[in-house]
Amino acid sequence: MNTKYPRIWIAAHGGSYEVAMAEDTPPAILHLLANDEGEDVRQQVAHNSNTPVVALRKLADDEEWRVREAVTLNSKTTAEVLRKLADDDDVMVRRGVTWNPNTPDEVLRKLAAHDVDRFVRKTARDVLGKRGLTL
Repeated sequence: MNTKYPRIWIAAHGGSYEVAMAEDTPPAILHLLANDEGEDVRQQVAHNSNTPVVALRKLADDEEWRVREAVTLNSKTTAEVLRKLADDDDVMVRRGVTWNPNTPDEVLRKLAAHDVDRFVRKTARDVLGKRGLTL
């Protein structure tokens, strides 16, 4: 891939949204697309398994909850980022945190015991149970 002209590469491969969705998109292109003005593009970048961790960290601060939720569902999202997103104001983001296998046990325990959303509490308890743990 020629990273000297990434916008030309993106245009030649179907445009930002299509490139963000493609599983074979190079990490450098996904990192660039993490700054795209389109929420739908950033959401697809956050979902993409090739997205570098540094881009996921940036997307965890996105103003759109759907983008932050997509970060929680990426298997490369780090425990550090998931800890932060467990305190997100949006319930859908916190729900996503409960489903990520990288979420630390202590974060699940906190969500299971104290989250304001009943579904978040239940899901966190269920995941703890599957890990052989309790509150």
